[in-house]
Amino acid sequence: MKDLGSCVSLLLGVLSTQTYAQAVWSGRTDSDARKGVLLSAFLIPPLGIAGVLMGLSMRAHYLTAAEAAALAAVGQAVPDLPVLASTLHVMPAFAMDHLPPILAGVVLGTLLITVIGGGAGLSLGMATILVKDIYKRFWPRLCTPAGELLATRLTIAVVLIVAAVLSIVIPNKTLNDFGFLSMALRGAVVFAPMTCALALKGRIRSGFILAAIVFAPAAVAAGHFFELPGDPLLTGMGVSVGGCLLGLLFPPHKR
Repeated sequence: MKDLGSCVSLLLGVLSTQTYAQAVWSGRTDSDARKGVLLSAFLIPPLGIAGVLMGLSMRAHYLTAAEAAALAAVGQAVPDLPVLASTLHVMPAFAMDHLPPILAGVVLGTLLITVIGGGAGLSLGMATILVKDIYKRFWPRLCTPAGELLATRLTIAVVLIVAAVLSIVIPNKTLNDFGFLSMALRGAVVFAPMTCALALKGRIRSGFILAAIVFAPAAVAAGHFFELPGDPLLTGMGVSVGGCLLGLLFPPHKR
């Protein structure tokens, strides 16, 4: 159930994340954007299958430091296998130990580009939301192109610095859990209200949508940190969808 919840979190998180939407909007034409989306859709399954096969192979021939320590703690013999510091080292170890040097360099270079591109894209998405939807409402000076550009750059710098500090302080396993938690929070907050905004425009009272936006992530966070039964995302999505349905039952008054 945990893996299934993580899968759903990833799907809804991608559909609800500013970065992926901006990638589509950045297409020169609607046709280019459509081709880019379809190309990504066709590339994801074979890459995913290759990743799964690689992970299963590493699972059979390597141990993590935590697993070796757990076996030693209960008095069992530790298999004579290479030990990885954490699961985050699986792909680099596979590339360096089992691929030709040229292919290993391509894989490691791709990982580096992915980290830089992912950080850049997510920080740009956060900065765009903060500047355009929050800062400009309270500081009219930012409405000028120069002010908006400066605020965006400063926000990106702050976001990346905070992310770097957290990645150093927080353990790897917890950091990975936070990645899925962030996807669940995005999906719970954005997916149902955004769908209603697109498909049911003007038919739901805004107060119910606002309540769904506030209480859904609170339900996800509570389910995660207090380890409540059931997947936290499903709890948050239930709250979000329930709020939207209540708003549909009590439509806004016509003006």
